[in-house]
Order: sequence, then C-alpha cells, then structure tokens
Amino acid sequence: MLFESLLLIAAAQDPREFGAARFTPPAGWTIESKPTIQTLTRIRAPHLCVIMIYRDEPSPPLQEAFTMAWRTVFQPSMYRRADLPTATEQVSPAGNRHLAGEGELEDRGGNRFFAKLHVFPVGAKTQTIG
Repeated sequence: MLFESLLLIAAAQDPREFGAARFTPPAGWTIESKPTIQTLTRIRAPHLCVIMIYRDEPSPPLQEAFTMAWRTVFQPSMYRRADLPTATEQVSPAGNRHLAGEGELEDRGGNRFFAKLHVFPVGAKTQTIG
C-alpha cells in the first residue's frame, strides 16, 4: 500500500493550527505530522482520500505559486499524467481570496485520481491545501 512506510497516528478530534490554517481532523482519518506538512488520510477500499496542508511557503505572485505547488505535489516521478489545471480565483467561507484548480491524475501504475488544490496568500507567503 502507498502509505505502508508512513507512520500514521489516529487523528484526534482537537482543533489544530498549522501556519494560517485552523482545522479539526475528521473522524476516522489518520494524520501524519511533519514540520512542513500535515497529511490526513482515509482509506475505504477501493477509495483513497488524502488531504495535504503545507505550511507557509515563500510566495511569488499567486498564479505562479499555484503552478509551483501543483508541480511540487504532483511530480512527474509519481504521476505519468498530472496536467496543470486552470486556476480560478475563489473566496473561502471566511472571506479569504485564493486560487483553486482541479484535475485528473494518473499514477505510474495506471491508477486514476481526482485532485483539487487551493493556494492561499498569507502575507508575503502562501499556504497550500491539496
């Protein structure tokens, strides 16, 4: 399995803060915490759902930040198809302007996935949620 080598810890229901993001891990998900990324995972055969929250990163203009984030998260070494989607400006429920884009992925084994990526400006940095 893709996450066999990861040490996954059952997600607590306590609210967390990570960079500018504040969230409560959903029930039934596992979480892996590292200094620069939080990875929440739920596997319900045959479905896999992963949410990645990256800590504040240095930011070029927002469109460039989206492109860089997409190419970093969905690297050609893991995906044979991860076409850069069109990113559109959106406003979160909290009123924060950000870019979001979504597209289909295909990994090296031929498995197909759907991905959505949000890139938020945070001062002179960005925070990415995918």
